[in-house]
Amino acid sequence: MTRQTVLEQKYCGQEIGSFRLVKLIGEGGMGAVFLGEHKSVDLRAAVKLLRDPLADETAIGRFREEAKLLSRLDHPSLVRLNDCGALPDGTLYLQMEYLHGQPLPAYVQSQGGRLPLSTVLLFGRQMASALASVHEQGILHRDLKPSNLYVIPDREAPGGLRVKILDFGIAKLRSSATQSGAAPSASGQLLGTPRYMSPEQCEGAAELDDRSDVYSLGLILFELLTGESPYPEPQEPMAWLYAHVEKRPRSLHQFAAEAPQALAALLSEMLDKLANQRPAMQVVEERLAALQNGTASAKIPRHMPRATPWLLAAGGVVLFIAMGSLVRAWPVAISSWLRGAFGSSEKERRMRIAAMQAREPKGTVLVPGGRFVMGSNEAEIEAAFLDCQRHRNDCRRDEYERERPQRVVTLSDFYLDSHEVTNDEYASFLNLPLRPTHVEQERLVYTDRMLLVDLHPKASGITYQDGRFAARPEAARKPVVQVTWHGAQQYCAAQGKRLPTEAEWELAARSGGRPSLASEKAFTPSPWPWSPDGGPPRCEGVVMARSPGQSCHAMLASLPISSPGPADVGTASQDRTPQSIFDLAGNVREWVEDEYRVPYPDCGNCQNPRVSASADATAGMRIVRGGSFQQEPTATRSAGRSRWKADYLATGIGFRCAANPESPPPTQ
Repeated sequence: MTRQTVLEQKYCGQEIGSFRLVKLIGEGGMGAVFLGEHKSVDLRAAVKLLRDPLADETAIGRFREEAKLLSRLDHPSLVRLNDCGALPDGTLYLQMEYLHGQPLPAYVQSQGGRLPLSTVLLFGRQMASALASVHEQGILHRDLKPSNLYVIPDREAPGGLRVKILDFGIAKLRSSATQSGAAPSASGQLLGTPRYMSPEQCEGAAELDDRSDVYSLGLILFELLTGESPYPEPQEPMAWLYAHVEKRPRSLHQFAAEAPQALAALLSEMLDKLANQRPAMQVVEERLAALQNGTASAKIPRHMPRATPWLLAAGGVVLFIAMGSLVRAWPVAISSWLRGAFGSSEKERRMRIAAMQAREPKGTVLVPGGRFVMGSNEAEIEAAFLDCQRHRNDCRRDEYERERPQRVVTLSDFYLDSHEVTNDEYASFLNLPLRPTHVEQERLVYTDRMLLVDLHPKASGITYQDGRFAARPEAARKPVVQVTWHGAQQYCAAQGKRLPTEAEWELAARSGGRPSLASEKAFTPSPWPWSPDGGPPRCEGVVMARSPGQSCHAMLASLPISSPGPADVGTASQDRTPQSIFDLAGNVREWVEDEYRVPYPDCGNCQNPRVSASADATAGMRIVRGGSFQQEPTATRSAGRSRWKADYLATGIGFRCAANPESPPPTQ
C-alpha cells in the first residue's frame, strides 16, 4: 500500500467546517495538502495537515507559527489563509485558498525550460512586491524556491498570469529570526533548501534580515531567465552550501547575452555574498518595474568601475593582495590577464600552469589537462590477462575487457589530492557540526538514512566514543577504508572539493609519460602511475598482493610493516607520479565520481567526460580505480577498472578528492 493510499484512507471523507477532504494533492516536509470541496456550493479549498498528530513540539510550533504569519499577510501574490484548527484526532490543519494553475517548475518546463525576459520581469516584480509586503510585517520567508511558487491565471494581473508564494512553514518574525537565524534545528539540521539558501543561512548566522530572501529571489530570477543556476550545479547539499559561501556566481550575460545590462547589474547585487551589500526587496521591485517600463538605465554594477582591460587586470592584482576573500579568484584573473598580454601561446600556457601551481590548495597537486588516449587496446588487454594468470588461477578476461574501447579524451586542468584521505582526516570530517550523524550497532555511521562508513574494530582505523570520532593512533596516517561512495562524496563536498572523474584519475595515473607539464601535444602514456622506465611494480615499492598466499606476502617480514594491510599514505617508494601523487597503483582502491558502465559509453568529442547516474541495469554501481594491498600486480595498471555498489563497504577501498582551478577549496 502506497503512502498516498494510506493518507487518503485516513483523511479523505473527513469534514472541516463546510468542507470535506476528497483527495491528496501534495506533500511537504511537515504537511500533507488535501483538496477540500464545499458540501453545498461549488467552492474548493486547500487543506494542509500536520501529518503526524504525535509530532514533536518543534514541528507543532512551526505549524502554528505558519498560521499566525499567514493571518497577518494580505497581498494578491500570497496564498490566503481562511481558517485553522484541529481535527478530532488532534491533527492540526490550515485551510487556504485553492489555486487553479501549476507549480512554477512545471510551468517553466512547459515553456521550454526558460522564460522570456518579459515574463521573468512580470513574475519577478510580483514576487518582489509580495515579499516587500511580507518584510514590512517583520517576516522572513527563509525557504524561497521554485517549488514554493505557483502560477495561476489572473485577469487583473498584467499578462493575465500571477505567481503565488506558498509555504511559510519555516518563516520567522524578524525578531525571532535574529535570535535563531538559520542555525541548526534541535535535530541538527539546517533549515532551508541548500540550493536556494543565502550565504548567511549556509553559515548558520546568528542574525538574518530580509536580504536573505533577496539572495534567494536573485537565484530564482537567474534560473528563470537562463535555465541554469549561477553556480555550476553540484550534486550534494554540502556542495551547494559551499558554493553559496565561497564561489562567485556566474554572469547573467554568460547565458543570456541579450539581457539588459541593468538586469545583470541588479542580479549581481542581489547575489552579493555580503547581505548588507544587497538591495532591499522594495528596491528590487522598483528596479524591476523600471525594466518593465523601459525606463531603467544601463547601469554598470557598483563593484565593476569603467576601466581599460589593463587597468582592470592591475586592479584585480591589487584586490588579490588586499582582500583575502578574493584569493580564490586569482587563477581566473591571472589567466585572463595572460591571454590579453601574450595571446593563446605555449608561453601563456606555461605561465598559466605556473600560476595555478603557485596556488595549489594544501595537500593537492595540479594535473595539467590535455589530450590523451584513455582505455586499452586488444594487445594490452591480452597482455594483462596473461600476466594475471601468472599470479592467480581464477582470472577472467571480461574484467579486462571493461577497459575498452580506447578513446581520445580532452581534459581541463584540475587539482588532485596528493594522497588518499586518511583516517585522521575522515574522523575530523565526521565531527563537523553541519552534517548530523548517528551511529548504529556502535559502528555504522549514517547521515539521515545514508550509510557513510563502517567502524568495524577489525577493519577500520577510526573509533567512536562519547559522541566523538577519532583515528586510532597507529592508523592515523593510513587511508580510510570501509567508506561508501556516498561517504566519500560527502567528505569531498565538505572540503569544497569533489570526487575525481574516471578520466581525470586515469590522466593522473598516466602522466608519468608526459614530456612537459606545459605541452598540449600527445604524450607516451605510462602503463603505471610512475614513468615507463620505472619498470613493472615491485613488492618493496608498491603496497600490493600482501594477503596470505599472494606474491608479496612472503616479503612482509623484511618490510617495515606488521600486518598485510594498507600502509601509511605516501610511504610507497615506487608508487609516486612525477608530479608527486602517491598510491594511485596500490595501498587501497579509490572511488571516483562516474557510474559503472560497460563498455565505456560514447562520449562524442570526449571533452571532460563523466558518466552520470542513469536508470539502466548497472545503476547503483560506481567505478573504483587502482590496485590495493589485497590485489595482484595487474591491478596496479593505469587503465585498470573495477566497480562496487555505491552503498557497499570494502576493507580495500578508499578515495581522494579533486578540485577545479577556477573554484578551488578554501585556503587552509
